[in-house]
Amino acid sequence: MPLTNQEMEAKLAALEDRVGLLTATVDTLETRWDQKGQEWADWSLLLHVLTEVIDRQLERDRGKTPGASPA
Repeated sequence: MPLTNQEMEAKLAALEDRVGLLTATVDTLETRWDQKGQEWADWSLLLHVLTEVIDRQLERDRGKTPGASPA
């Protein structure tokens, strides 16, 4: 039995609502993904800076060790 115009419009409206919800979900996931990417970039930069600081401090400490030859 074919659907009436009213039934078709109701189904189309329901489908449009679902598409809208899916679009909003995808947008939210993309935003979260971008935020996580930024967090990883921030942590990576922090780790890099800390590594540099530790390496420099170790080099300084080696120079202060008694009996160590100066570089």
